[in-house]
Amino acid sequence: MLDFLNNKLDKLGFNKVKYILPLISLGSDIILLIYINDSLLKRLFGPGFVHFLAKAQNIDPAELTPDYINMVIGAMTSSLSFMLWCILIYNCIIYALSMSTLQWPKTYVKGYAFSAVLLSVVEVAIYLVKVHSVNFITILTAFLYFIVYYGYRHFTRSQESQT
Repeated sequence: MLDFLNNKLDKLGFNKVKYILPLISLGSDIILLIYINDSLLKRLFGPGFVHFLAKAQNIDPAELTPDYINMVIGAMTSSLSFMLWCILIYNCIIYALSMSTLQWPKTYVKGYAFSAVLLSVVEVAIYLVKVHSVNFITILTAFLYFIVYYGYRHFTRSQESQT
């Protein structure tokens, strides 16, 4: 697979790849954001979580009304969703800069993609242990982030060997 990827990267050349890799990373970010907003937040923040938080604050969960619980869930999901959209906007700026001649945005995207791959591997392992299945979205985005990481790594090594 790596030989195939090396051949494709060499065939495209860095001048094309410097535009493609940030767009792949942006696409992965968007896929994850949609997945988190549409699926993950609903599973994470439910009435049981609000009851857990209430107990942690020495509040009897039986005193919480359904409207209050829904309001707390809405506030938590909205806050987290807003934060993730802000991160996406920040990443869009970095992706745009990585298409320029500046080196630091490319290094940022490479590190970001590498950490996303590592975290995806951990998530897959947790899914396998707890749920005995694999999340397709995690596999897809890990693969896409790997392409981004490997693409930057490939051209960084090519540039180093030329100097």
